[in-house]
Amino acid sequence: MIREAEKQKIPYMLVIGDKEVENRSLAIRKRKGGNLGTINVQETIERFNREINGSE
Repeated sequence: MIREAEKQKIPYMLVIGDKEVENRSLAIRKRKGGNLGTINVQETIERFNREINGSE
């Protein structure tokens, strides 16, 4: 799935497995930035809001 998303040039992939569900977090991969690590859901929302609004 990750390879297919990269071929389609999808900018972000959010990976949610058992560990992420348990920790209420998301593993984030950026197409050109690679693996960004695991970030909690609220921080992810804030990060995307900043990016959308041009604050980052």
